[in-house]
Amino acid sequence: MKPERFNILLVDDNRADARLIQTAMREVAPRVTIYWVATVEEAKEALDRRDRFEDTLGFDIIVTDLNMSPSDGIELLQHVRHDSKVSATPVVVMSTSRSPRDIDRAYRCGANSYIVKSVTLDGAYEAAACIARYWLELVALPAG
Repeated sequence: MKPERFNILLVDDNRADARLIQTAMREVAPRVTIYWVATVEEAKEALDRRDRFEDTLGFDIIVTDLNMSPSDGIELLQHVRHDSKVSATPVVVMSTSRSPRDIDRAYRCGANSYIVKSVTLDGAYEAAACIARYWLELVALPAG
């Protein structure tokens, strides 16, 4: 049985991209709660349930941008995969990069999926629908 609520940690330093993903995800998956942070450091706080995240119940998946500053999605992937408390949490990379080097590096560092961001609303909704269907309905996830 799938959980009634589903928590996603969204890590993206571009506010417009984050809003687009949030809007699309809420439209296609109303039971999702999205926690948006703009930096890898904030993501680490969230994963450690520190400060403003101390009351969260953890995250079912992490959706992260790849190219952020000052730290990037690769650093976040490495952190997640080396932290025993969250190492089993699936990580979906959403990036504008189509570079085979970036895609390969993300998978080698532990990404579970790599999705190229769409620049259109329709494309964002399609990606959100695919993420929601796959991660919320089809796969069995580790217990948080």
